[in-house]
Amino acid sequence: MFPPRSMLDAATDLTDLGNSRRSPWRVGRLTAPNPSRETLTGTNSYLIGGGPDGCAVIDPGPEDAGHLDRLRVLANRRGGARLILLTHGHQDHAAGAAGLRMRTGARILAFSRDRVPGADGLLPDHTTITLGDTSLTAIHTPGHAADHLCFYLPERKVLFAGDLVAGIGTVFIAPPDGDLEQYLDSLRRVLALPLRRIFPGHGPAVSNPGNLLRGYLRHRAEREAQTLAVLGDNPARGTMEHLLDTVYTNLEPALRPLARLQVEAQLRKLEHDGQVRRIDSADGSWWCRMP
Repeated sequence: MFPPRSMLDAATDLTDLGNSRRSPWRVGRLTAPNPSRETLTGTNSYLIGGGPDGCAVIDPGPEDAGHLDRLRVLANRRGGARLILLTHGHQDHAAGAAGLRMRTGARILAFSRDRVPGADGLLPDHTTITLGDTSLTAIHTPGHAADHLCFYLPERKVLFAGDLVAGIGTVFIAPPDGDLEQYLDSLRRVLALPLRRIFPGHGPAVSNPGNLLRGYLRHRAEREAQTLAVLGDNPARGTMEHLLDTVYTNLEPALRPLARLQVEAQLRKLEHDGQVRRIDSADGSWWCRMP
């Protein structure tokens, strides 16, 4: 069950970034009350900056009036919200953007209006966002979603990662919007950055970014090897049900639809790599390894 927390507890300044209450540069965090298997304790909204130039809000979260009201109050303590930055258009991250704009007058910025029709401006890859003395770089990191962005703070070596990673567990890839090959490329791109800390869209902060990112890549490589081993040289072993039962052992029934999408994402990547092919017939479909 999601534990009740006071506004001040939920929005504590992240002093481990070296912030000072005497400095206008500050980061705050407020977690939305939308806990689930996919969102962990809820969606993390981040407030960056403060002072005469106001602040930016990353991912206002779901359309929850109480959460948006709390974000407005906290933003007002920092000179008011000027920008709303969206990591991607999924509802648990972006649905509250219009409501927060209505409350604060802040501009909504996103990668694409196809995914965020109400965006006031777009953020192509490597766009610099300046707010007073603070500069963030938008990095296009597709894979979890085609429009996914991370926001990099070079001076602090900090990444606001949305759903590229999670503070606990791994990230869900759902085709066709999700693309495993792109996701792996995005992980590698971020791994090349000098990073001290990652602040994800769900779960706690990550204090060992390199270890986490390498672990994510290793996990996906192990899943790929498992999938290829199951397929072997026998097409009869390549049905979706057999792959699910073999790759995801002891799976809770409620998680089976999610696991099925993960297997599909893996097979699509392997097909693109030329390692497997799909065979359709009147008796159903299966996958086999290419010679």
